[in-house]
Amino acid sequence: MNLLLKGTGVLNKYNNKALTMSGLRVYERMEGVKRLIELKATGSPKMLANKLSISERTVYRIIDDLRIVTGKDIEYSYLHESYIFKKG
Repeated sequence: MNLLLKGTGVLNKYNNKALTMSGLRVYERMEGVKRLIELKATGSPKMLANKLSISERTVYRIIDDLRIVTGKDIEYSYLHESYIFKKG
């Protein structure tokens, strides 16, 4: 019985670690996309999805999250072929 409780504690420890690593990956991905936007180097949503090995829908989610986190307007510029921070 004691072994089962220890096993559960270890499992919970690893589950929390997995959640932390998952959150870290999300943060790193958002920071990477933010940097690409600053450099005007995202490419199209489809190209960005391919660069990051994620779905196009996930690209849109990241952009939406960045709008909230940064408080800046982000739009796609056909001139730059990239997402950009809108001036204003």
